[in-house]
Amino acid sequence: MALIVLLFIVLPFVELTLLLRIGSEIGALNTIGIVIATGVIGGYLAKREGIAVWRRFQAKLAQGAPPNDELLDGVIVLASGALLITPGVITDAVGLLGLFPPTRMLIKKQLRKRVSLYSTMGAGDQFPPSTPPSNNEEKVDITRIVERRTGQAK
Repeated sequence: MALIVLLFIVLPFVELTLLLRIGSEIGALNTIGIVIATGVIGGYLAKREGIAVWRRFQAKLAQGAPPNDELLDGVIVLASGALLITPGVITDAVGLLGLFPPTRMLIKKQLRKRVSLYSTMGAGDQFPPSTPPSNNEEKVDITRIVERRTGQAK
């Protein structure tokens, strides 16, 4: 919940404040130009990196190998492109970081750590596997319940 508040309330407020401060320093038209330029450049970079990732993905599949890195790269490039479309200084900076292969490699490393952390936390303890009822448990016949409630009981 706190992350949602941060992303949808705090971040836009901070972005707007930064854009207004930059606008007061270098002028409104220059600020708008920077926002448009980062969007255009970011869109080009996202397209270029997305195509490169797609080609590597297809090559891995053609070799019969699992495209694990390529899937993560694709997710990061997609998220980075979305961040670059969003007007703002912070989102543009984070989006650009995800488009460059060296920084994307660091992001993948952190994502892998988080995923392995969550997988070792014991999610099975929170969600026990469903098991079929044993012979001594009562079995429920749903058709009888529906027939009773609709008045069509036999």
